[in-house]
Amino acid sequence: MSKNKTHIDLTELTVEKVQQGFATGAFTSESLTQAYLDRIAEFNPAYNAIVFFNEEALADARAVDARRAAGEKLGPLAGGPVGAKEAMDMTGLPPTGGWELLYSKKGGVDLYPETDSPVVARMRKADAVILGKTNIPVLSHTGAHANGSWAGSTYNSAGREFLPGGSSAGTATAVGANFCVLGLAEETGGSIQNPASAQGLVGIKPTFALVPNVGVMPLSSLRDVV
Repeated sequence: MSKNKTHIDLTELTVEKVQQGFATGAFTSESLTQAYLDRIAEFNPAYNAIVFFNEEALADARAVDARRAAGEKLGPLAGGPVGAKEAMDMTGLPPTGGWELLYSKKGGVDLYPETDSPVVARMRKADAVILGKTNIPVLSHTGAHANGSWAGSTYNSAGREFLPGGSSAGTATAVGANFCVLGLAEETGGSIQNPASAQGLVGIKPTFALVPNVGVMPLSSLRDVV
């Protein structure tokens, strides 16, 4: 953490509070993003919520700040740091599904998407700052934890002794541990509800097909919701 930096209390920040902070000048998107990255650097090793990082996060935040300073109209999530479930396509990062055979550093093969999944694209259009991608169990095939992922287990933000819920374990822990304001999750049968319940969060499960599940590694494409 750099010196002479204004302290930002990240505890239980909401989208509304973040936007108020920008409006009042309490912080910028860059300083808020840096604060989250500092917190992640300190605590993520113990909880293993985020497994891939967006190397452009700070640059994305600076771009939002510049547009805000220029008086441009911004999206509803402008400058707010968010996380995305690892199975979702995001250009520049491989979607591995938690499976070592789909990650080159574990002896597998990387499959880089040419485009973002619609839900990630919508986050970008809303001017959110995507910090990275969150851990999941292998091919999202459990509702209790992320054990078995090539990245290792993810732990509950309320206490490492508790199950984190799955399969959106990493997203729930990232939000619960105050690593981001919002997180994208995905569910076939309980994968949003289970980790939200386990970690005291609000998880939104939409009606099937109301939000597109294209570009998200499926467990059941006829049931998956994002």
